[in-house]
Amino acid sequence: MKNFWLLLFGILIASPVQAVLMTLDKPRIQAGGELEMLVETRSSRPEELELRWPQAWEEHLELISKEHQVERLPRGFYQHRWQLRWQHKDALSRDRELSLPPLRVDGRPAQQLRLDIQAAPQQTQPLRRISQPLEMEHRVDRTEVYPGEALLYELIIRYQGYPREPRLSPMEVEGGQARTLSEQEQGFNQRGVNWQEARWREIIQVSSSEEVRILPRYFSSRLDFPGRGEADRYQAETSEIELTLLPFPEDWPENAAWLPAQGLVLAAHWQGSPNRALVDEPLELVIEFDAVGQQARNLPVFQSLTFPGVRVEPLAEQRRDRVIDGYLAASLTQRLLVYPQQEGKLELPPLKVHWWDTGARQLRTEEIRLPVLPVQASLRGPLQAPYTAIESESATPPPNWSRLLIFLLAGFLLVSLAASAWKIYQAEARQRLKKHLKEGPETWSHAELLELVRRFNLEEQAQPLLVQAAAGKLPTRKAIKQQLLATQATSVTTPLPPLNP
Repeated sequence: MKNFWLLLFGILIASPVQAVLMTLDKPRIQAGGELEMLVETRSSRPEELELRWPQAWEEHLELISKEHQVERLPRGFYQHRWQLRWQHKDALSRDRELSLPPLRVDGRPAQQLRLDIQAAPQQTQPLRRISQPLEMEHRVDRTEVYPGEALLYELIIRYQGYPREPRLSPMEVEGGQARTLSEQEQGFNQRGVNWQEARWREIIQVSSSEEVRILPRYFSSRLDFPGRGEADRYQAETSEIELTLLPFPEDWPENAAWLPAQGLVLAAHWQGSPNRALVDEPLELVIEFDAVGQQARNLPVFQSLTFPGVRVEPLAEQRRDRVIDGYLAASLTQRLLVYPQQEGKLELPPLKVHWWDTGARQLRTEEIRLPVLPVQASLRGPLQAPYTAIESESATPPPNWSRLLIFLLAGFLLVSLAASAWKIYQAEARQRLKKHLKEGPETWSHAELLELVRRFNLEEQAQPLLVQAAAGKLPTRKAIKQQLLATQATSVTTPLPPLNP
C-alpha cells in the first residue's frame, strides 16, 4: 500500500494534469447581451495552441474579440490564457437555459457551457397627455422611397365627447396615388378620461421620380359633453410630409419588371403532391408571393408560360393587402393548369423573380425549381362525339302543369317554415337578452356594454349607449331595455354621425 501512494505521488510530480478551465464573468446574461469568458490551460509548448468551439456555439453566440496570453512557469511549462468576448445573437429570445457542448484546446475539452438567457424588457412608450379634446396626427412607415414603392399611411384622430358636424379634408398626394385600406374606431381610457380614436390606413403608390409630398390634413367638429351647454367647435391640422426619392439603381436588369420591396418570398408546389402525370390530364400548379412594403396589385404574375410539350392555362388569381405588425404586407396566389402533351418527363424551367431590397439597397433574386414528374399515357380511351338530339317543332311535349304546381307549393312551404323559424329564433334571443339584463348590474359600464354587444350581436342598436358610456354617462338597466327591446324599427336616439361624411 505504501508503494502505491509513492508511485501515484511520483506520477503527479512528473506529469501535472493539463486540464482546460473555462470561467464566465457572469452566469446570466440578457437576450442580445455580451459575455466575457476566460479559458486557461497548461502546456509544454510556448506557441499558441489550437482553440476550437462546436458549431452549436455559432448558432447562438457571435465572437466579438479574442486575445491570447502566455505565462512561463517553472519546470518548463507555460500557462496559456484566452480572453474571449461573445454576444448573444437573438435579442428577442425568451427566458431559457442555454446548454452547449464544451470547447476544446488541442483536443482537450473544457467543462460544458451552461448559460441562463433572460428576456430583454420591452420598451414601453411614455404616456401621452392630450392637451385638448381634439388631436390629429398622420405618419408614414418610411420617408426614403424608390419610384414605384408602396407606403403605409395612417391618419389618427382622438377626441372626447360626441362629435357633431364633422369635416375632414380629403387625402392629397403630389407625385403619388392613395387608396383606402381600412378604417376603424375604438375607445380607451386615459387617467379616468374616456377618449375615442378613429384611425384610417391608406396605401400610397409613389409614381413620380422628382418630388413626392403629402399635403396637410384638416379636421373640425363640434363636441358635445354631458352636462354642458352649447357645443363648441374644435379644429386640428397636421403638417406636410415630404418624402425623399432615391435614384433608380443602375445594376437593375433591363428586361426585368421593376419591383421594390422590403422583403419577398416566392413559393410554388403541385396541388395534391402528385408522383406522376398523365398525357392531356391537367395538373394544378400553385404559385404564392408574399411581399412586405409593396401592394398586391404590383406583384408580377406568370402569364407567358410556354414550354415545349406542355400547355399552360390560367385558372385563378387571389390578391390581398393587410397590415402585420405595422408593416404593409401583400400576398398573391396564382393557380395554373398544366397539361403535358407527350410521354416522358415533365420538367419545368425554374420560376425566377428579381426584386430590389429597399432596406439593404441591393438586387435580390428568388428562384424556385419544381420537382420532375414522369409523364405516362392517359388511362382514358378516345373521346366520342357527344350525341345531339334533332329538334322538331312537332315533337315538342306539352307543359307539365301538375309538376309546376307541386314546385310552387313546395317553395311556399319552405318559405313559411323559414319565416316561422326566424320568428321563433328572434323570440328566444329576446328572452335570453331579457334574462341577461335582469341578472346584470343596475348601471352598465362601457366594457360591460361591449361584452353585451359581442354576445348578442347588437352593434347598430347599442351604438348610442356605447357613445354615452364612452362619454362618462353610464346607462341604467331601464334605459338599456328601452333601447334594445323596443318593438319599433326606429331607434330612440340618433346614431353617431360618421367622422368623414
